[in-house]
Amino acid sequence: MRKELKNIYNKQIQEAEQVRKILTDSLTKYLSYKHCRDNQDDKKRKFIKMLCDKRIKKGDVVITFNYDSLIERCLLELDKWSISDGYGFPVKLVQNSCRNLSSVTLGKSPVKVLKLHGSVGWVRGEKSNSVFLSHAMFLQYFGSLSNLRDKKEPGPPLEYLMPPAVIEPSFIKRLNIPTLLSIWEQAAVALRNADKVYIIGYSLPEADIAAQSLITTNLRTNTKCKNIVVVNPNKETLSRYEELIGNSIKKVEHTFQDWV
Repeated sequence: MRKELKNIYNKQIQEAEQVRKILTDSLTKYLSYKHCRDNQDDKKRKFIKMLCDKRIKKGDVVITFNYDSLIERCLLELDKWSISDGYGFPVKLVQNSCRNLSSVTLGKSPVKVLKLHGSVGWVRGEKSNSVFLSHAMFLQYFGSLSNLRDKKEPGPPLEYLMPPAVIEPSFIKRLNIPTLLSIWEQAAVALRNADKVYIIGYSLPEADIAAQSLITTNLRTNTKCKNIVVVNPNKETLSRYEELIGNSIKKVEHTFQDWV
């Protein structure tokens, strides 16, 4: 009986892993499509670029749960971001040419963009578990970086067979990729040391325990930060932030577009 139960359990685990893989593959394909089309969404791009231009300055850290690359592309166009270390981990680039493999130096990034759930176009080696940026799925649509590729990238067709470096939307976050774990640690440090924080649009859902803990725990222990601005059109969400962080927050009941 015990052996039969173990077999049933193992089968359920295998089925769950297969479903997770299908979800991740589907999510990756959709996000790759959106990544290719993002430049054509003029309205969305307009507000993101206004935010980057008006509100984000050298030394700032952007913490995002989004998988898309729109904010860093806008920062790149404004000379406020560099891919060399702008994601919180080093990226070494070379010319995307079989005849020219010379390294390209882009300098340090004025602003960090920490993507807690990973990103479209980020791929990880199954053996090394290190993250690299795909040229075919990512860099070729990245404006001034389109002629470059990540030095660690094995190139097609191998890159298409490797798993994406993303954390799927789920109740339990699997931080089994060292690069993403490092990004979460950097985000925690940034929140603990910030002198001003803007939280825009994130509803702080009860099911997202990891994100909730990251934000509330580190902001509550940051005694020097006297300016926490929460921008959200939902009154219940604003009240929830006030309950978890404290009544020192400034509540802005606006949509992202209206606030920008």
